[in-house]
Amino acid sequence: MMRKIVFSSQSKAHLDSLIAYLEVQFSNETKIKFILKFDKIINIIHKNPDIFPKSNSNKQIRKCVVSKQTTLYYKYNNTEIRLLALFDTRQNPSKINKIK
Repeated sequence: MMRKIVFSSQSKAHLDSLIAYLEVQFSNETKIKFILKFDKIINIIHKNPDIFPKSNSNKQIRKCVVSKQTTLYYKYNNTEIRLLALFDTRQNPSKINKIK
């Protein structure tokens, strides 16, 4: 049974903000490369959600490095994979504890 991919409002806002930032600060090409990489990672998670390690702060949450500056946090159950947040690794690490 394939699980449904669900974006939390926080992860959707982070993704939208990140894509806009990449286009304005870098280029449309950089934005497209990131989107393709993100889609590839989502497909990997969809096929095998256990593939990425558990978060140190919460063992129910898994983390995946999307780029040097961006980590995706997600959790899953029998029916869905919930994308919780895209975290900018340049931020204060204590903010990771707020991801639910």
